[in-house]
Amino acid sequence: MVTFFFGVIGALMGSFAGAVSERIYTGHSWFSGRSTCNTCGTGLRIPDLVPIVSWVVSGGRCRYCTARFSGRYALIEILMALVYAGAYTVMGLQVALPFFLVASIVLAITVLYDMRHMVIPHALSVVLGVLSLATFFLTPMDAGSRAMTLFSSGICGLLFFALHICSRGRAMGLADTPLVMSLALLAGTRLFQDLFFRFGLAHLLG
Repeated sequence: MVTFFFGVIGALMGSFAGAVSERIYTGHSWFSGRSTCNTCGTGLRIPDLVPIVSWVVSGGRCRYCTARFSGRYALIEILMALVYAGAYTVMGLQVALPFFLVASIVLAITVLYDMRHMVIPHALSVVLGVLSLATFFLTPMDAGSRAMTLFSSGICGLLFFALHICSRGRAMGLADTPLVMSLALLAGTRLFQDLFFRFGLAHLLG
């Protein structure tokens, strides 16, 4: 029951991440104001904003003008539901859990914004880095695991930086370096299998 509750909260946070990714750096407030259809401008009501369910029931279309809504927003809601439920299952109720969950929201906003504008905002990278460090230091682990996580984070950062330099920015942007270091801190000792999963997910979303 608690796992399901976390899944519901995750879906809501996925919906929130989708709204924020469209509003930041546009002059619009990201924490107030009604969501609207980008095509007809009609204000969306509660039945239109239920995570996952509204998209499925409406067939991915606006109820007022039948314009298509991107499926990536429903996908991010599903993924966030799985992340929240999985985080509670793996981590339990510990001090590091809220930091990990908020870091997941920031990561979701970053991914959606990057997909839309092909750039990772510096401010989001900084916030994600701080939350990742907090999660890392607050998560109970032995000295060996902590040292290995830090080492892995540094190695991943160097590899991505080298890829950026060698490809002159064509294969990988510079902002991906701090991003992958943050992900390595969040993944901990599960870094490499987690990294492969994220690469696969990135290709799927692309």
